[in-house]
Amino acid sequence: MKANAIAGPWAAGERIMVCLTLQDGDASLLRYGKRLADRLHAPWIVLHVETNRDLSDTARTRMASQMHLAQSLGAETVTIPGQDVALDAVAYARTQNVTQIVAAHPAGHGWSGRIRQWLGRATTERLIQCAQGFPVHVVPRSPSDDAVTEQNSNVESFRVGPYVTATLIVLGTLAVALLLASGL
Repeated sequence: MKANAIAGPWAAGERIMVCLTLQDGDASLLRYGKRLADRLHAPWIVLHVETNRDLSDTARTRMASQMHLAQSLGAETVTIPGQDVALDAVAYARTQNVTQIVAAHPAGHGWSGRIRQWLGRATTERLIQCAQGFPVHVVPRSPSDDAVTEQNSNVESFRVGPYVTATLIVLGTLAVALLLASGL
């Protein structure tokens, strides 16, 4: 197939890829990938795309722990450098003849998380958009994973971004309301 430049994935057999991000602090995603691979009698890969945003030592330690767990469950673990997690994951899946992708449901805490989901900027949403030809299994996050994410967000320092976003939304709504009021 490669010699004749036939683009994959080639349906010669199933191959599962679990796309692991720094927000996936729970083992439920890995266990789902393992169960799916066992059901299909297929090899499976756990992929982490390391971007320049992956700087925290605690995040790196947590990722190393997840990768070690994946290896102990029988997965092939791969970490690749990249800029766009969704595009790089799909490109890797195509080169490795992956037939199904497993990803975690995007974390949607507060308004900023929901707005990211609505705009399609969450990693899982972008992965679904980019993964044409691949079935994508979206695994819900467990309550303990949400608690870890919420705890980490409480530890973070004050950020201005959400306040600026909220102010711009209010100003935009006000402008639309004034236009409608003058027309009606």
